[in-house]
Amino acid sequence: MGNQESEIRKEQQPSPQLAWNRRLKFKLRRKLPLLGKLTPEFLRLYFHRSRYRRRIASRRKELNDFGPRLPNKSRVDFMVAGAQKAGTTALMNMLNQHPDVVIPVLKEPHFFDNDGFFEGDEIPISEYHKAFPYSGDDVLYCEGTPRIMFAKRCVDRVKRYNPDLKLICIIRNPVTRAYSAWNMNHGRVEERSFREVIEVEKKRIEKSEPLQRGYLGYLSRSMYAHQIKRLRASFPDSQLKFIRYDRFQTANEEVVNEVFDFLGLDKSKTSIQSERSNVYRYHHKPDPSLEKELKEWFVEDIEAVEEELGWDLSDWKT
Repeated sequence: MGNQESEIRKEQQPSPQLAWNRRLKFKLRRKLPLLGKLTPEFLRLYFHRSRYRRRIASRRKELNDFGPRLPNKSRVDFMVAGAQKAGTTALMNMLNQHPDVVIPVLKEPHFFDNDGFFEGDEIPISEYHKAFPYSGDDVLYCEGTPRIMFAKRCVDRVKRYNPDLKLICIIRNPVTRAYSAWNMNHGRVEERSFREVIEVEKKRIEKSEPLQRGYLGYLSRSMYAHQIKRLRASFPDSQLKFIRYDRFQTANEEVVNEVFDFLGLDKSKTSIQSERSNVYRYHHKPDPSLEKELKEWFVEDIEAVEEELGWDLSDWKT
């Protein structure tokens, strides 16, 4: 699992009181999905709408962005749709260096996975477009919420919003992606070890299917085959671009220039500066035995991805 992220840092031991508070916080967080089910539907949806509006308004205030918003008749042109912990922020930052690309005030608006805005058939476009400063009709608008690739409900909603939308998806070795996601969450929304959460998730996947909600999703988000199939069933291949994370790392500018071509942008208008974003040092050394187990666990899904995209992913299986 080693790469530039895999630096180890010594953690300070928290005081007994702080440790107890953390454990309580983590337990409460894990109860949130249950509490959500017990909350009346209208209150739950109201909460989700309000949270979205607060996030956007707060960020616009920080940026002193009180100008016009993207008109309702317009549409966001493309999305960096996933996967989580696969360089989506770095790619968005690099694309934003192009003068003809406009990004939202928050890289991840989380509009299409917000059930509060999808009670009926109508999409409240003006709510979504509050996240986008309007810069004219001769530029491309984009956003970068990784859940769009992963969540079933997002793909359907995005297609309804703009059937001509282009989607860019970066996929990463499923084991390192899962570990990187756990490492990001550990100490923030997760106190259990990587092995503990993996074992819990395996059992849930065996009972149903890849998880779509809740704080677990380390394995589920790394199961790319069904995500790719769903996207290809909803959008033509001409509107989809899949990128290998390791290639994005090693051939940064080359990949970004390919994306510019995919989007029809003039490459000569900008000089790309490489970006690395949201890099978290690893809290603990990855467990080699667990890594081997997970490689075997993912083999079937990796082979399905190879068949779907025509890629050779043998290095993910060894």
